[in-house]
Amino acid sequence: MKILKRILLVIALILLIVTGIGLLLPSHVHVERSMTINQPQEMVFNYVNNIKNWNSWSPWFELDTTASYTQAGPPSGVGAQLSWVSTNKDVGRGSMIYTEVSNPSLIKQDLNFMEEGVARGVYTFAPDGTGTKITWAFEFDTGFNPLLRILGKFMDGMVGKDFEKGLTKLKTILESMPVEGGSGEISVPDTIPSAI
Repeated sequence: MKILKRILLVIALILLIVTGIGLLLPSHVHVERSMTINQPQEMVFNYVNNIKNWNSWSPWFELDTTASYTQAGPPSGVGAQLSWVSTNKDVGRGSMIYTEVSNPSLIKQDLNFMEEGVARGVYTFAPDGTGTKITWAFEFDTGFNPLLRILGKFMDGMVGKDFEKGLTKLKTILESMPVEGGSGEISVPDTIPSAI
């Protein structure tokens, strides 16, 4: 009985320490990556603003090319929405919806990962020499959950490389496209059917 009490005491002490450490960590988690794309700002903005282009540069699309995607609302701007269902645990199921769009500098989206929680995605676009600097950010609030706060400390390492991969794909796609008439406008292909 003494051994069992000691084991329970050690477990309780570990949980207390973990909880204490977790509550000392910040509740706001923010991850971002930036890249300069050698194309006009309007062109880069327009491509990202069209939610049907998501799978062409998403770092997660290749993890499950058989996942089901459904696009709803307008193809771009506020209200553009994409939801997905996958049996791959790294893709899961969820949805994104554009909630704020300011042409050609800002796109905000609400992300719902169902049982995994909710977050916000933010894309900003700014001139950088003759190109465009795009910054992709991801943020969420952990509230008073100490385990989520601890997880938040590792989030940069967990998704940062994915963001870099996605931005590299986006750069490759856009830099291979010609600018039409020097206006920064492009013909945007539909890469996601409107309903699956």
